Amino acid sequence: MDTVVDTEDQLKMLLIEEGYCQDGEEDDYFDDNYQGQFDSLAEYARDFFESTGTFGKQEKYLEQLLDNYFDYESWARDCESCGDIFTITLDHELHFFIGN
Repeated sequence: MDTVVDTEDQLKMLLIEEGYCQDGEEDDYFDDNYQGQFDSLAEYARDFFESTGTFGKQEKYLEQLLDNYFDYESWARDCESCGDIFTITLDHELHFFIGN
């Protein structure tokens, strides 16, 4: 448990240092924007589509189609390049945040 607290505190410090939020705003910013730790952009994208229920009733069918034809890595890279998400690497782990 201490590791999680340490990681969260380190991420909050990096958010301030990188200019994503002001000192004193890091707790709210973290709570509102932290999406979790994922091994890759593609893993984040898959989780996003699964957790948001983006495809409604056809979800299982579309999920199979997406796995075969959709490039999760490119989609997430596009989101990152246009500022919809950003990542912070800490101890060789990618941490994802909602961007501006």
